[in-house]
Amino acid sequence: MVNTEDEDVDNIPSLFDLSLHIILRRQRMLTILDGISDTLRRHVISLLPKGKRYNPNAVNLLKLVGDETEVLELPGCRNLTISTTVDLAQKCRNLRHIDFKGCIQIADQGVLAIAESCPLLEHLDLHGCNSLTDKSILAIAQNCKHLRHVDLYQCVSVSDLSIVQLAQNCPLEFLDVQGCKLVTDLSIVELSKCSRLSYLSVGFCGAITSPAFCELAQKCPLLYHINTRSCYNINDDNLELFANYCKDLQQVILIDCEKITDRGLTKLAKNCHNLKHIDVDSCYDITDDSVVEIAEGCPKVEYINLGKCSNITDRSVSLLARKCHNLKEISFWGCSMITDRSILELSQIRKDLQTVYLHDCSITKRTINALKKSCKTVYHDKR
Repeated sequence: MVNTEDEDVDNIPSLFDLSLHIILRRQRMLTILDGISDTLRRHVISLLPKGKRYNPNAVNLLKLVGDETEVLELPGCRNLTISTTVDLAQKCRNLRHIDFKGCIQIADQGVLAIAESCPLLEHLDLHGCNSLTDKSILAIAQNCKHLRHVDLYQCVSVSDLSIVQLAQNCPLEFLDVQGCKLVTDLSIVELSKCSRLSYLSVGFCGAITSPAFCELAQKCPLLYHINTRSCYNINDDNLELFANYCKDLQQVILIDCEKITDRGLTKLAKNCHNLKHIDVDSCYDITDDSVVEIAEGCPKVEYINLGKCSNITDRSVSLLARKCHNLKEISFWGCSMITDRSILELSQIRKDLQTVYLHDCSITKRTINALKKSCKTVYHDKR
């Protein structure tokens, strides 16, 4: 028999609702909106908590959802539909934090309801909701003027029209538009006026030019994360400006930025001593010279990806092993000039490594086995 003495059941009208109430109350790992019909899903919404926070992976149903709810997190609920989203928005008008990451059925109509009903919103995560367009994001920008955190990763139909309005109307601190290929210099120029901007991801926005990156670097000194993956126009001049003006940079992602050379990376290493995450995969002109500077000047580095930087040799690997005491993950994928000598040194000195990538490297099985004794995961060619 289920003990309901501690349950507030006075307002639950049926045995079905009581059963559902108890299931949600007890089952802490239930993703409640996945795998059920929209009719039932909408009924469940009427039983969501009224407290400050709701997370379907840690259900603690104490009250019913309502105006007091400020945080709603439903990441990965692929069955979350437009009608459900509209119901949530209309019932939770004081929402400040929404996480709908990976909710792929959400469309403009649902986000328009959020824009209309939730003017206090500060955090909006629509990561991977790729059916959204400027129609709904423009409404968000015009109505939700407290937004500080916006994630539009892979919202491929979103363009400068929305991003310019977000930059002009909201005190943005975090913006992810990776994969939004319609974003151009117009957006970057407006974003440069967001003095609080600290996190910017514009990966695959290949239309952005070097002058726009120059303006961004000079006007956003609080940047700690910059992702320009496959932004083919970024160059050493831009990197030097980021190094001069954004000295608290911690995460720099430059994958496939082929104009980046030792000059720009060396400047970063000499000026940005808080760097923890450096990714220069497929920056083919990177050599030992700049990696040595990273080892000497960036002792906090935890992650470095040198994949396909084929000019890297044992010289820089040995120095990274000796100088970077926080190193957790490193990739030498395709660094064919690295030998057993430096990898053995790495295994002997860095006993707390978590992941090393050695694909397409001329490393012997004996050395790989030695590395596995001190490193949790080693990826390598099977021989």
